[in-house]
Amino acid sequence: MQAGRTAVAPEILLTLWFFALIEGVGSARELERRTERDIAYRWICGGVSKRTLENLQKQVKEHLEKLKKESESETQRLEGHARRDAAR
Repeated sequence: MQAGRTAVAPEILLTLWFFALIEGVGSARELERRTERDIAYRWICGGVSKRTLENLQKQVKEHLEKLKKESESETQRLEGHARRDAAR
């Protein structure tokens, strides 16, 4: 491990934040709680400190918000297709 680098893989941290944003979680403190008690979050990482989550949040917050909006837009588009197909 490099000095100054987090012990948690960046891919795991990004996955956690993206999943949290989809579920409406916006704070590192709440995300940390969920990594300790909720099975889905525990499955992703097994627990990550609030400090690590806050550091990543500061670095990539705008990108995560953009991904969330794109994901929500795509979900709505696909739901629209499903409704049209069901109506046929």
